[in-house]
Amino acid sequence: VESAKVEIDALAARPNSGSAVIGTTYIGSTVCGSCHAVQHKQWSTTPHARAWATLEQTNRSHDLDCWSCHVTGAGLPGGPTHPTQVTGLENVGCESCHGPGAAHVAAAGKAPMTRTPPESTCVQCHDGVKDEGRFEAAVYFGKVAHGGREPPERRGPAPSFRAIVPTACSSHWGARSSFWLTTHLPQRARGHHQTQIEHRRDV
Repeated sequence: VESAKVEIDALAARPNSGSAVIGTTYIGSTVCGSCHAVQHKQWSTTPHARAWATLEQTNRSHDLDCWSCHVTGAGLPGGPTHPTQVTGLENVGCESCHGPGAAHVAAAGKAPMTRTPPESTCVQCHDGVKDEGRFEAAVYFGKVAHGGREPPERRGPAPSFRAIVPTACSSHWGARSSFWLTTHLPQRARGHHQTQIEHRRDV
């Protein structure tokens, strides 16, 4: 136990390198919420949205036995493979249930996502051991379900990415935002979002 605590403390002291992960395959729930505002707001009220905080509160966010079930995409292609890589993918986010979203954004929403996740997705973490046998599919689905698909007129606006670009960039909208695009988004998505930025420079 003591050796495990020493390892956790050592990992916690390492700089976070999450920016190398987010944006290639997984984009993070903040980006999803730019279009799916109603669903994102509902998600933010669920335990899934506080999953990472529960580890931080107990100093276990770098516990190698715990972290992967409290973030998005852990251990999956394009997802974080270590707790030092989770920046922007903390919590059990949209893509944990609906699949990675980079291709969906790059195709302006035309690439399919998993609308209703199967129970097999849930039991990767709610496996009867990690959750101490508390998982009941019907009960848990009810806690996280978004409800019906919102009509187009109620959906959020197309992503402006002003809110998505890190705060340090927002005060210098232009060069730094271009840097963020080239380092955080897949190649196919950059042209569309660069157009968004050019439009907002003129607003």
